[in-house]
Amino acid sequence: MNPLKPTLVSTAAIAALALAACGGSDSGESTAAAPSTSTAKPSVSFVSPADGASVGSTFTAKVDLSDFKIDAADVGKMPADGMGHLHFSLDGGKYDTPKYSGANGDLAVKLGTDGKYSPSVTPQITYTGIPAGEHMLKVDLANNDHSDTGAATSVKIMVKGSGSAMTQGKHGESVKIAGVDVSGDSAKVMVDLSDFTIDAKDVGKAAATGMGHLHFSLDGGKYDTPKYSGANGELAVKLGTDGKYSPAVMPEIAYSNLPAGTHTLKVELANNDHSMTGASVTRTFTIG
Repeated sequence: MNPLKPTLVSTAAIAALALAACGGSDSGESTAAAPSTSTAKPSVSFVSPADGASVGSTFTAKVDLSDFKIDAADVGKMPADGMGHLHFSLDGGKYDTPKYSGANGDLAVKLGTDGKYSPSVTPQITYTGIPAGEHMLKVDLANNDHSDTGAATSVKIMVKGSGSAMTQGKHGESVKIAGVDVSGDSAKVMVDLSDFTIDAKDVGKAAATGMGHLHFSLDGGKYDTPKYSGANGELAVKLGTDGKYSPAVMPEIAYSNLPAGTHTLKVELANNDHSMTGASVTRTFTIG
């Protein structure tokens, strides 16, 4: 079978990977793999990001290889001990497409592995435009013929959303968004508080310094109704704040049924009487 000749993606190495993907001998003679004599077991580990690390929506992952050599020239050919290339996958391949993994994603399309993994002939890959929330990044060591060597590793990472600087309240209280976990059409938001205590039993009563509750608003309150913010939205209906904000007496909220696109979340610290302390923070995140 003659090698497929794809369009050059970005570098000679990547082009070689696509070129060899369907490779074989032009002579029609089969070549038997040499018997394995190696006792060393290849392994791979992430240099960056570390497990649990926070990264931006665009980040580069780098790995360290042991007893394994990347062999761009022989991709698609017979396996050879300790040689091959890499398969990166983000969230099981969800983000392994040209939109997110660039030239590696282009190559994945050529090989029919887009949505599964991004091939690489360098010990790194760059992802772009990844939505905020927790993600799982995995890398497998692959033989020349794309079969797995059995060596793999993974890390969990938190992609930070873009947001405005925090503003403090007049008594020094503050709120920050600890994370936005996006899954499908849902987003769970967690916040951290400083110099502020949530006081569920005194909501609606007189203001007290450093005490109160939270007001969450998504896209200016558009999604602060029972359909989208659940129990918090039901409470908003009771208080007449639906379509404005979702009150909360816990440092978190869950939204669901959200349309695809970019959304802006605002969190404010409110006194018991619902007046604002002046402390707030915003964060954007993407659904779909």
